[in-house]
Amino acid sequence: VLLFFPMTEARSKTPSLHEVLKSAPAVVPDVSRNVDVTNIMYAGSNQRLSPGDKLSPQNVSRKPTILWPTKQNCLYTLMMVDPDAPSREDPSKGQWSHWLVVNIPGHRITEGNVIREYAGAAPPSGTGPHRYCFLVYEQKGKIEPKDKHQTGSQNKHRSNFSAPKFAEENDLGPLISANYFLAEHARGR
Repeated sequence: VLLFFPMTEARSKTPSLHEVLKSAPAVVPDVSRNVDVTNIMYAGSNQRLSPGDKLSPQNVSRKPTILWPTKQNCLYTLMMVDPDAPSREDPSKGQWSHWLVVNIPGHRITEGNVIREYAGAAPPSGTGPHRYCFLVYEQKGKIEPKDKHQTGSQNKHRSNFSAPKFAEENDLGPLISANYFLAEHARGR
């Protein structure tokens, strides 16, 4: 059961998903068309994630449930990246790859090939709010990425990731769905 809550006045000032994607060309260089909002729910929440929601790192420590519009017999790639690593002022390690799954049939993520295991938000103290972006690409067919499954954090493979480069290198189809949330270190305010 999904519960939807009306937007508050403060919530209405949050930039739209399209505005955020256009303002982050390193994440998605061409946002000439609107994309669907990916439906995301984290465990313990009865609320669907709206673009720009503020969540605590503790509330996003486990993989969320994710749904997007699908076509019969199509495969998809799911990416979760933080373009603000280690901070928005100094994104020298961004994009940080928090999750990467390819060859997903429909939206059955557990049946896809995991390249990078899910790693929840972990913004460093004093770096302000980070944007955590979920990107879903339609694939043209099954892919065999150069990157192979990596377990644990293996930070050397997570920092300086490039969603556009991965999409290009693997001949992915269009970005079809996206969403993002903000998270900040609890003592970093």
